[in-house]
Amino acid sequence: MTPKIAGLLYCAIVSDTGSFQFSNTTAQSFQACYKLVDAGADPIQTSEALFHNNLPEKIKLLGRVLSTLQMNKNGDIAVISMFKKDLKALNLSEIDTEDITTLARSIKSAIIVLFFKEMEAEVFRVSIRSKADAHAAAIAEHFGGGGHTHAAGFTVYGPYEKLIKDVPATVEKLLHKKTAASV
Repeated sequence: MTPKIAGLLYCAIVSDTGSFQFSNTTAQSFQACYKLVDAGADPIQTSEALFHNNLPEKIKLLGRVLSTLQMNKNGDIAVISMFKKDLKALNLSEIDTEDITTLARSIKSAIIVLFFKEMEAEVFRVSIRSKADAHAAAIAEHFGGGGHTHAAGFTVYGPYEKLIKDVPATVEKLLHKKTAASV
């Protein structure tokens, strides 16, 4: 194990666990990271590269997306949206949007975040992030998608104005069913 390999593996674990904030963080994650740091991985360098290395355009995109934030009446579902025109205007790609849901997920009362990403006219990829007992994959499956317990997605078709109302309303019904723990 070289320090470079240890650093790359450490970076992968930090990324995949959301800096040890996601439900896939286990004692084994920390044990592996301990061994990787002992083998030469540099946590400070990794943190700088992952979290303190944004282009100004990405921060502008973040502002545009967060300005679309809507909350349902109960405050447990947050909805954000991004449009192709914003990516194009800022000369960014979809990969630059990967961590935006993390900020919306940090809203204290929100247990579901829906991130609508315009793929083309009237086609939206919806990324779901969830907390607690809310099951993102079960919600995604309802819409023909899939994923993991706390990270999933699906695609919807139609006018944005209709989707932005109908999808969260359906998610709210699924979330507040008597079996909410399994949704």
